[in-house]
Amino acid sequence: MPGEWIPAAGPNFMVGRSGRKISQVVLHTTVGTMPATIATFQNPGRIASAHYVVGLDGRVVNMVRESDTAFHSGNWEENLISIGIEHVDDGDFNGPRTPQLYAASIALVGDLCQRYAIPRDRAHIRKHSEVSDSPTACPDALAVDRIVAGAALFGGGGGELNQEDNDMYFPRDPGSQKIYAVYEQNGHMVKRALTQADWPVYAATGANFHDVTDAGVLAKLLALPDAAAGGAGAAVDLKPVLDAIAAIKPGAVDLAPVLAAVAKVQAKLDKDLA
Repeated sequence: MPGEWIPAAGPNFMVGRSGRKISQVVLHTTVGTMPATIATFQNPGRIASAHYVVGLDGRVVNMVRESDTAFHSGNWEENLISIGIEHVDDGDFNGPRTPQLYAASIALVGDLCQRYAIPRDRAHIRKHSEVSDSPTACPDALAVDRIVAGAALFGGGGGELNQEDNDMYFPRDPGSQKIYAVYEQNGHMVKRALTQADWPVYAATGANFHDVTDAGVLAKLLALPDAAAGGAGAAVDLKPVLDAIAAIKPGAVDLAPVLAAVAKVQAKLDKDLA
């Protein structure tokens, strides 16, 4: 099992699953810190737990064995068939989560789905609010669709990518030989066919660039939907930008590293697109 093992108190979970098969993942938000959440699940009087807790720093803590039943969903039947994952929010449950949290959650959910043959979709990766017998807004502002989309793309099965928040991938279609940029747009992974005019735009983002050679990953990326018109990576006339840079007072800022990086990426892409 992935994650650091810190066991929950015995009364807060049930050994075994009464013969039921794991078939879903339920996502929660903690409304608290990592230490407070761990303390809650180690308090034998709380009768509550989750299998995993994912921190804002990307730390993953495993508190109930996957083969056992955590008390997390507010629905006994759901508890028997699901893995519960808490996401730390430091008490700001409607605030933004960190890229590190999302990357760790995507990796964890993808791993669970692969090992238990759970479909990577919203019918099987659920919000707490969707399964609880009692009204709740949990997981509040957690971007569940982002986690599901990431797990579907990067969670294994015919190749894996360990996505970071600032990663960008460039698969080449073996048939048409077109090169695409793959990135996140509105919480979903999309692709865009590239032209030479796109490359300086991508270079300016500071993203981590990756070629794609794994056949399984390549197939997944090429199957993604096309980016919406006007989205990230749309062709942009950079001449006004470069003119503005050239007009900066000499010595005000050292632009040499920036221009060198743009030139390096431009040269690579000119070669790839030739």
